[in-house]
Amino acid sequence: MSKRTVVDQPDRPFYVGYHPEIPSALRAWLRRLVLLGGVVAIGLAWILARSHHDLPNTIYEFGAPTIQRGRLRTAPYPMLTVQDTISGGTTHFHLVSPGKYGAQAQVAGRDGQIVRLQGALIARRNQMMLELVLGTIVPTEGSGRRMNPPPVEDLGRQTLVGEIVDGKCFLGAMNPGAMQTHRGCAIRCLMGGILPMFTVRGPAGAERELILVDPAGGPASQDILMLAGLPIRLTGRLQREGDLFFFRADPMTYERIH
Repeated sequence: MSKRTVVDQPDRPFYVGYHPEIPSALRAWLRRLVLLGGVVAIGLAWILARSHHDLPNTIYEFGAPTIQRGRLRTAPYPMLTVQDTISGGTTHFHLVSPGKYGAQAQVAGRDGQIVRLQGALIARRNQMMLELVLGTIVPTEGSGRRMNPPPVEDLGRQTLVGEIVDGKCFLGAMNPGAMQTHRGCAIRCLMGGILPMFTVRGPAGAERELILVDPAGGPASQDILMLAGLPIRLTGRLQREGDLFFFRADPMTYERIH
């Protein structure tokens, strides 16, 4: 049987952890390795930071309802219009129920009534919403008077590219409340009666939320709602009522953008 010969290699220093000093060559190699690792770590951190998208500035005052007084509108989706007694301006609050449900059952038969109610604020830019505290809608003085709707401005038939979102999550109940990762939640919210919005971007990149309705101005077709969370192209008539924009989308024109 042959014996193995151990060959000493003085040019390759050997180091054991309990020795007091690291050989100079090995120490220099480790220093370069640590510096390289630091550069790689900084580079990865910079790439991740650059790829991060800031979350939109939204509000959801969960568990902190306020009292609002205004006039109800039940169609195409529940809404409370509150008038500022000082400036004379109006604020529109979309209304939803807790969870993944709209407020249609809560406001049924109350169209045009002046009421007092409690709700938690949900907001994104100038779009406002209240998550109702169930059982708090109370008719108040003047509730028998009907509301004259604002004049409707027809902005013509348009083809727009954007995304269908559920108003509650998108305006602030979840953040982010859009895109395909939120698709399943959005579909369930829309099927529960929460108002659908069609988010589009203007020529300057500004985002705008359009209230999505059917060609007759009623609640949007369930066929379109199943496209929530996907980039799509829709054609319909765009109308403006005060500071609200309604998009009367034709379900036969939708086109998914891949």
